[in-house]
Amino acid sequence: MSMSIWDRSLLAKAIIALSVIGIIDAGRLYVAHMHGGGLACTLREGCNVVISSPYSYLFGVPLSLLGIIFYASVLAIGVALFTKWAPQAQKFFYGASVIGILLSF
Repeated sequence: MSMSIWDRSLLAKAIIALSVIGIIDAGRLYVAHMHGGGLACTLREGCNVVISSPYSYLFGVPLSLLGIIFYASVLAIGVALFTKWAPQAQKFFYGASVIGILLSF
């Protein structure tokens, strides 16, 4: 079963919107992490403990910066879904999805 052009367009727009939200969120965490700003936690205390933990780095790189890079890559893939390279972009999106799922554990 193949998707119609309208369905693919809606999906690509959703990918773009969600990746922009991810960039904003990861960017907010990166700024708070690098400049020592506090995070507002509405549910529980401890958000600042999380961003200042040694586990918030991967090979010396803040995870929030890696998040920005990942979401920017997904944004580029989402934009590419509107171009003639859509079939290749779709394959990259599947790969990025698998990577994102594996790294979230």
